[in-house]
Amino acid sequence: RRCGITSSTMAVRSFCLAISTATSVLLLVLALCALGVRGQKTTQKISVGFLNPTFSGKEGEVAAAIVKVEVPKDFKFGDSDESLTILVTSEDGEAKAGHDFEAVDSTIILTKEDLYKIKDDPTHQYIAVPISLTEDDYIEPSQTFTLTLEVQSTLDFGEGITSATFTITNEGSDSKCMFSKRG
Repeated sequence: RRCGITSSTMAVRSFCLAISTATSVLLLVLALCALGVRGQKTTQKISVGFLNPTFSGKEGEVAAAIVKVEVPKDFKFGDSDESLTILVTSEDGEAKAGHDFEAVDSTIILTKEDLYKIKDDPTHQYIAVPISLTEDDYIEPSQTFTLTLEVQSTLDFGEGITSATFTITNEGSDSKCMFSKRG
């Protein structure tokens, strides 16, 4: 005992002081996080992907698959000539390239200036990739093929929908043929 204080009382006071200090530190950390002072704020990523996981068109038409590019308002570009290259290709399914549609092998290059336009005015974020569909004389059910999207860039980006199914419809495919028996 020292000065009328037992060792158990000193242990309780030390414990209370430790809890009080830990609580103060925790409150300070929470306050700094709320103010955004916990370190350098990271910019968001550019988002690239198909607008939808499915697209469709009728035989004989030129349809489109839509690629969406979003550039966040707080995205920071570097000093170099940065660009974003988007590759869109097709892969046969029931529909075959060269017979039901023209093979898709599109390259879209967005320069730093293009990306600034998208950042400043989001109406520029949609890019149409033309899909030429072949017309034939056959009445057949709808057929599909796959579109694949790949991004190449040194910019900080995230991919959205990278695979989409394209359905080719035939106007006559829903028709019903009726036969009658004579005699």
